[in-house]
This record gives sequence, structure tokens and C-alpha cells, in this order.
Amino acid sequence: DEDDVVFLMATQNDETPLKSARKFVLDKLYDYSPFIIGITINTANYERSLELLKVVREHFPEIKIVVGGTHISTSWKTFLKYHGHLCDVAIIGEGEWTLVEICNRIHDRKPLDAIKGAVLSKPEGTTFIHRNLITNLDILPYPDRAGFFKAFSKDVYPILDENYHWVF
Repeated sequence: DEDDVVFLMATQNDETPLKSARKFVLDKLYDYSPFIIGITINTANYERSLELLKVVREHFPEIKIVVGGTHISTSWKTFLKYHGHLCDVAIIGEGEWTLVEICNRIHDRKPLDAIKGAVLSKPEGTTFIHRNLITNLDILPYPDRAGFFKAFSKDVYPILDENYHWVF
């Protein structure tokens, strides 16, 4: 999450935390070479998310970009109309099962059309197929932040833990 990285850079008295965060994110993406990148967009981080999408698309045109979050779920048609070139797929609503299906299809080199809970970013448009809500949230696993914590040195863990403690 770029906002968390910016926060960490600011706590380390970085004079340009956003620039440093972008470099940090790009360096990690170059090192990791993922086949898919997911970006959560809410209204509060909308503008910075657009900037991040542009940077990621420019540096990694071959990687599939998936967007989701509350802003996308409520305004996906407008987002795709004006910014569809910045992503490949938008997840609408709960993304737990939808994202797994997207990742599996990309991994297996299968088409991404007709995935429940997602719309493709295509010039000719796409049809949204509703995915039912998860009725039993207890079946979802606890978020695994191990990979996130590996990206930072141990002296930053208390800052991350303090922030995530209240979320989960």
C-alpha cells in the first residue's frame, strides 16, 4: 500500500516521502517481477492512486493491473471511461473470490472475460456479472501480512504493527 510506504518514509524524516515511496514501490516491483498488481482505490487516495497507476503502467506495461476498492465499486463505469487505460480489470464489490479467480486465469493463460464480480477494461466495453456476497465471513482466512513485513527492516515493524493492530 503506497500510503503506508509514504507514512513510513515520513516517519524516517524523509524530505520527499512520496517520491521515495514511489521509488521503493518500483524497486520492489522490479525485484519481484509479478504477473499481476492489485491496487485498492478509495475516494481519499483516488488522485494518488491514479498517479501510481500511471507510473506502474509506464514501467510495467506487460503486467496485468487489477483495481478495486470502494471508489471502484461505486463508480466503476466512470473510472473505466476516463482511466480504463490504466488497468486491465476492475473488481466490483467484495474481491476475495474474484481476485483468486483472476489470478488463476492469468496464471493458466485463460481469458478474463465473464468473471463474476469483475469487469474488463476494454474500449468496446464489458458486461458486469454480479457475484453474490460472502454470507459467512468466518470462512475467510486472517490476512497474511508476511510478505508485506518482509519488505521492511525490523526497526519499522512497530510502526506497521501499530497501524494494522486496529484494522484487524
